[in-house]
Amino acid sequence: MKKVAQLITLAFAFCFQVYAQKHNVVIEGRFVGYDGNGKVGYSLGAVAGAFASNMITPDSLGNFVITANVKKTEFFRILYSDNNRYHLVELIVRPNNRYSFISEGIEIIDGTWWGYPNSPDIYSLQSGQSDGMMFNKLDKGQIYYNLIDNESHGILSYQDEWGLKQPDVLLDSLDEKINRQLIPLNELLASGEIDSEFYEICKLNVQYKYAERLATAIRSAFWHHKFKINDSIISKQLTHIYPKVFEKYPVNAETIGLIDNMIEYTDMYLEFLEDYKDGVYIYKKRKGNKAFKDVYAKSTQLLPGKVNKHFQQYHMVCNAANLGTVTKAHIEKYLADNDDMKDSYANQLIEDILLPRVEEYERLEYMEMPPECLFLDGDSIDSFTQLSQLLKGKPLLIDCWGTWCIPCRAQFNHIDSLKQLIKEKGITMVYIAYEYSDNGQLWESIIKAKGLEGYHFIANDKFKEDLKRISANNLSFPTFIIIDSEGRILENRAALASDGNKLVKQIEQLIQ
Repeated sequence: MKKVAQLITLAFAFCFQVYAQKHNVVIEGRFVGYDGNGKVGYSLGAVAGAFASNMITPDSLGNFVITANVKKTEFFRILYSDNNRYHLVELIVRPNNRYSFISEGIEIIDGTWWGYPNSPDIYSLQSGQSDGMMFNKLDKGQIYYNLIDNESHGILSYQDEWGLKQPDVLLDSLDEKINRQLIPLNELLASGEIDSEFYEICKLNVQYKYAERLATAIRSAFWHHKFKINDSIISKQLTHIYPKVFEKYPVNAETIGLIDNMIEYTDMYLEFLEDYKDGVYIYKKRKGNKAFKDVYAKSTQLLPGKVNKHFQQYHMVCNAANLGTVTKAHIEKYLADNDDMKDSYANQLIEDILLPRVEEYERLEYMEMPPECLFLDGDSIDSFTQLSQLLKGKPLLIDCWGTWCIPCRAQFNHIDSLKQLIKEKGITMVYIAYEYSDNGQLWESIIKAKGLEGYHFIANDKFKEDLKRISANNLSFPTFIIIDSEGRILENRAALASDGNKLVKQIEQLIQ
């Protein structure tokens, strides 16, 4: 009854009949706990999980109404989060329908929300069987659609989900997981609560979501130091199974637009096509933005027009936001080539916020380096022993990072909290860049922009090998290393700067 009472209080500012004069779809919703600040991004179109292209401002109670003209089945997605809760609602939208939802959201715990089952209460306006009266009925199909990929995410979760050391059963396990999740959908189809089109869309989403989870788990076993499988027989079996996942669930024009948020799976699929030659798959480790450029360019030939636009838009936003390989000229060309999307929220974000940011970074090329940022000749430093000798026996706090590594650059926002302790302990800060391509100008621009006081150099091949040695071949990025004044490595995997007081305590204990 509480939900029904809340539903009645949704923003019914205009009745459905008035809206229907100009629009054939009404979506009304409430975000419980909305703080009254800010706009909310949403998308409604032919591509499922599309980037938010429109904005709406709910009222003070979190209520809003969206109206639209829909000629065939489309996909709605709305996302909102504040410091306490995360809301995500998705709908399969048909013409001549009204949808209502109440989202209580997911509590954000320790900065994360993944892994907490959640679905909003979703209602659709339906007519009675005998009297023709219209009423709101709980829409089990839409609720289930929101639960399809509502499990723990991330490589660690996927690794726990699949028994990779038994490769022979992986494809059977994939089928079993898919069939198990289709059981409630089959029941809804049999009872008439959903139709065949709705069922097929949900079925595709179930199939591809589990395919993505399995492919991610297998791929991580090829490269991730925590999950790499050293058994050569099992590893070889996985290289045979990995292609079969994509052969069974390919990215194509018939299905891609119907599947919610296919970006990550499409990324893996494009890489797979690049590395699968003459019926043989050989994993190629890629690092750095440039390494992926040619791979993603193939999306133009692989993906249908609208879906490719969404895919390219997503990568343009991410690349510009992360200050990757895109330049001002590259962004301007993208905007000119996609003039039909100029009014979308994402393209406005690119033009109004990200383009000026890229321009600012390009201007840094002509600015002087702050005097506190000192540079060493990386070509002549082959080991940590040489580095310690060069810096005259000072204790060192080393930050190993790369211009291609977004989590590495996020650490720079926390360095200021260490400055006083570094000064008190007489510690020298050293930033070592581990690069895969010539990113010298971006490297310098990031140092300037962040004002990274200390010594800097780009590791040469010999230093990279020494870095792998001291990390016991478990090198990951970012990595912080603590070295004493005699050149002894006290901690080869120290806490990160973002780990609050953990790194401070380690420094205090190790550097006397």
